[in-house]
Amino acid sequence: MSNRNLRSFARTVLASSCEFPIVQNSLRCYIIDIMPIDWSKIYTKYKGLWVALKDDYITVIASGKTAEEALRLAEKRGASNPFLTRVPEKLLPFTG
Repeated sequence: MSNRNLRSFARTVLASSCEFPIVQNSLRCYIIDIMPIDWSKIYTKYKGLWVALKDDYITVIASGKTAEEALRLAEKRGASNPFLTRVPEKLLPFTG
């Protein structure tokens, strides 16, 4: 599917249903299904580090002190487009 068709599809989905939020960057549109994910085990083990996750958003491929380090290790392990995030050192309550 071309980027143009994907954007058109994403707008149609968003217009018809707010169940699928869209994250867009200059290259791709991603339709993300919002489901609660328990990252408590990831938090316990990787506090303060950057982690590269598989597309299930649970499986850690690699970790590092910087995003570049985590990405480099993930690519060495065969991941082509991992999800990168920084695990906070301290969990703070958030309402919003």
